[in-house]
Amino acid sequence: MLNQSDTKNHFTESLARSLFLIFIASMLFLSFLPEDKYSFLMREDGPAENGTVIACFLGAYFCIKSFLLRKRLFSKISPFFLFGALLFVFAGGEEMDWGQRIFAFKTVDQLKAVNYQGGFNIHNIKNIDDIVYLGGFGAIITILGIFPLFSYVLRWFRNIYIRLSIPLMPKSVCLSAWLGFFILLLYPQLRYHPDNLLGMLKIFEIQELREFYFCFIVFAYVFAEYFYLLKYKSIFNFERHD
Repeated sequence: MLNQSDTKNHFTESLARSLFLIFIASMLFLSFLPEDKYSFLMREDGPAENGTVIACFLGAYFCIKSFLLRKRLFSKISPFFLFGALLFVFAGGEEMDWGQRIFAFKTVDQLKAVNYQGGFNIHNIKNIDDIVYLGGFGAIITILGIFPLFSYVLRWFRNIYIRLSIPLMPKSVCLSAWLGFFILLLYPQLRYHPDNLLGMLKIFEIQELREFYFCFIVFAYVFAEYFYLLKYKSIFNFERHD
């Protein structure tokens, strides 16, 4: 029988999961609307782009916090979180052009000549942008979608996660990732560029929404681990909590 504390914890977790899924569903719903209905959210330096930057830097912060908590609780170094923090900082820095629009510094001429937007970033450089987009979304699909499914059904694969100090993913987060793959990747591909694989990664009508969506999911993945480390003094395990 659950005691009062366990009941309260279960309610809190269920509420948090429900609010998370409602927010995810709301973002996915936007992609089915005409672009002019939500274009104010997707504008340059608008809510979606700023939200992506915030999610990235919060993700980096909680990666560092999780790294320190794991070290204190288990006397074990977890390189995954240091690597994750670096990726979050890189993604956030790229999204905000490394502060160029804040501090108004100029782009060097050599970079300006090959950058689509003339900005101080890598992901808009000609012939490099395709590598960044394909590599980035390939990594997201693998990390958020494929590997977690293996961890749910294969105990030996789940043990690899634990041995490498990689956090297990809540099933609600994995579900949200797969919904994003179908609705924000596959559906736009069929709608806008059915004959061009790269086209779906560069659909500007939903690009900012898609970037914010997946950054938020990766942030949720990291935050879930930090929450359980802080609250339960143990790593997240979907067999107990999800």
